[in-house]
Amino acid sequence: MLNKNKTHLNKKVVLITGGAGGIGKATAMKFKQEGSIVIVIDNDKFGCNHIKKYDDLIVYNCDITNYKKMNLIIEEIFLKYGNIDILINNAAIQTCSNVLEIDLDDWKKVIDVNINGTFIVSQLVAKRMKNNSTILNIISTHYNKPRIHKLHYDISKAGLEIMTKGFALELSERKITVNALAIGATFTNMNKGFDLDKESVNRTRERIPLKKICEPEEIATYIYNVINDFSIATTGSVFTIDGGRNLV
Repeated sequence: MLNKNKTHLNKKVVLITGGAGGIGKATAMKFKQEGSIVIVIDNDKFGCNHIKKYDDLIVYNCDITNYKKMNLIIEEIFLKYGNIDILINNAAIQTCSNVLEIDLDDWKKVIDVNINGTFIVSQLVAKRMKNNSTILNIISTHYNKPRIHKLHYDISKAGLEIMTKGFALELSERKITVNALAIGATFTNMNKGFDLDKESVNRTRERIPLKKICEPEEIATYIYNVINDFSIATTGSVFTIDGGRNLV
């Protein structure tokens, strides 16, 4: 049953990392449409310049692994708005390689962005967050189900699952809830092969019991609903939207 005492997200301050494209951008648009004050942080300069056309979005072009710059940005946000009511940790990168051939630099970069960057943002925001705020980490349905050629990415998402629970436990005294959304296959730039190879799409669908690959806008709606309907009543939870991929 959905929580009838829904969180009112109108005018809430929402910070989205990796918000200049794909799921992040769709999520920014969704929260903007619902009346939230939306702030985007992304390392993609082109994407940031493109999304700046939305006058009511606040956009920072920055690498989330840069502690000093992130500290300044987050301090600036809190000085201007008083709080970050909702933090959505969406920024992530992925490369593909056999475990015996993964370039060490690629390994370090994936771990640095997906785990260290998320930790940096979460820590800096949580230090300043008011009670009764919320954090949502976007992870993958493969956080506990490794795949061929994507071990470093899947390990990073596994790390975020336990990070979610650790932050949830330690922030519970302040009624700050921390949850995760584990998503399955989605049509985004991270899955560029979908655009180039229809057979790849078909093979992916065959591995999904419901045969469904989501659009970014659909995931954005699920993100909004998890925060709006459930974040007030649960913490340390992993919500899964993957068409049943975790079952096979």
